[in-house]
Amino acid sequence: MARSGGSPYASILLVLCIFQVTVVRGQSTHPIEANALNAIKARLIDPINNLKKWNRGDPCTSNWTGVIC
Repeated sequence: MARSGGSPYASILLVLCIFQVTVVRGQSTHPIEANALNAIKARLIDPINNLKKWNRGDPCTSNWTGVIC
């Protein structure tokens, strides 16, 4: 009997890839958590300005240095 279509594993892989992209794109930080990170930054000494991105946008979508979402 001949099989039609591709491998069932390819279909599963495609669904997982789409789910992963959806999950990654949907990440955002609660405003209270972003405010807490900014409060921590305010108390740190950062002479070489490593945390310069810590004042714009969402920590997850704006790639704040050292923040992993």
